Amino acid sequence: MPSSSLVKMSHTVTVTRTTTTATTSAILLNIGYLKKPPGILKLLHVLLGIITVSILGRYIGYFATPSYGSTKIFLNIAITNSDLFVPELFFLLIATTCLIASALLLFSCFISIPTATILPKTIFVSHIHIMLLFFLLYACPMTSVVNKIIEIYIKMESNSDLIVS
Repeated sequence: MPSSSLVKMSHTVTVTRTTTTATTSAILLNIGYLKKPPGILKLLHVLLGIITVSILGRYIGYFATPSYGSTKIFLNIAITNSDLFVPELFFLLIATTCLIASALLLFSCFISIPTATILPKTIFVSHIHIMLLFFLLYACPMTSVVNKIIEIYIKMESNSDLIVS
């Protein structure tokens, strides 16, 4: 058998790489977040906060105007007409805090897809919801209880004025 010689062939491979870069100034919004239950609940929370703050703001602004000469004496403390709205002001403060916190959470999840996936997994979201729930559950009954006490006292005072005269 004849000896075979190996022929070495050299190959040349040319690789062409095309890189295309595009810059855009479009803002991508995470509209899909608003279609999921957490997004719907967060949007509902913000809308209810807006309604609550606007009703309380109008209520306090309309009824808490100081009228001169309307000072009552309650447990030896002079109370003006605007002092009667301290519980409502506390509730307005708590409702505004809840509205701002919820709006910031909704906004951050709405403008960023990674935030919408990472933020619900953090302990921050559960803690802020627990704290806001605690504050709202504390502010609502406190407002009604203080108003009832003042209302009962004013009725007792008006009945004592009728008995004296």
